[in-house]
Amino acid sequence: MRLTEEKIDSMNRVETIQMLNTTQQVIQNLNILDGEIKNAENEIATVEKMYQKKLRGNFTWYALIIGIVSYIILLNLTKAGIIALIMTAVVVFGFKIIYNKFFSKNRVQQAEEYKKVAMPPALAKKKNAEEMFQKYCSSDEVYNVSMFLPHEYLNQEAISNLISVLQSRRANTLTDAINIYETQLHQKRIEEMEHQKLVAAQMSAQANQRAAIAQEETAKSMKKSAEAQERSAQAMKDVSLNMKNVQAAASNSAQKTSNNRKQMRCFHCKSLIDRKAYVCPHCGKPTSNNGSFSQLIHEKLLE
Repeated sequence: MRLTEEKIDSMNRVETIQMLNTTQQVIQNLNILDGEIKNAENEIATVEKMYQKKLRGNFTWYALIIGIVSYIILLNLTKAGIIALIMTAVVVFGFKIIYNKFFSKNRVQQAEEYKKVAMPPALAKKKNAEEMFQKYCSSDEVYNVSMFLPHEYLNQEAISNLISVLQSRRANTLTDAINIYETQLHQKRIEEMEHQKLVAAQMSAQANQRAAIAQEETAKSMKKSAEAQERSAQAMKDVSLNMKNVQAAASNSAQKTSNNRKQMRCFHCKSLIDRKAYVCPHCGKPTSNNGSFSQLIHEKLLE
């Protein structure tokens, strides 16, 4: 007997639970029938695949073996890999022509015979499964389920939840049970959104932390670079100072050399005096520039 809207609205809690159990069973039956249709379609696909394989025959394996053997022989004869490869391709192509000419008729006949034997049962199985599915969909059980429960709740999770709500007496009618279920779904969606926000916040915090670490590393690198530049500048200053010191030392050495060339030591008091001086300004005695210097040396020797 088919349900009406008045009958559905007048159902008590126990009748609603029974109807929900029936709905679960109907859904399971529909899934089973749909599975049988899919199995029949898989069998048809398998038969078609085997049919195509029989049409091709064993050409692939034969061609592979002939190709390998031909390549080895031709490679030994020609000693050239490219030439051997080209000649092998020619041999395989010729074998394909011969294979299709002499073996295709028998191969096609065998494939057709296989298809004639294997395909009709698979097609009959699919047709039978589809007819059973259509017949069951037209039954009062499926009609009552479609009238009793909205389409969006025709799944095992929703039905199990509705039954649980009714059995725990949190609701006495289907409408109340659906409202509670929708409230639960809404709460679940809110919790999922909060969880997603929390995950997004955690990911953002991790990203910010990684960015801060990267900035810190960049700052350290820049600091090291600045320190290196400072050391380089100081080294340049030191080099410049050393060069100035070297230049000054060279200048002093040159000046001393020049001064030494302009001066000499007094023969008597050993003091530095002008090389052109005739009399030592320190001891007052004549120098080598004086004409009587040889006489002075003679006197010194006599003393």
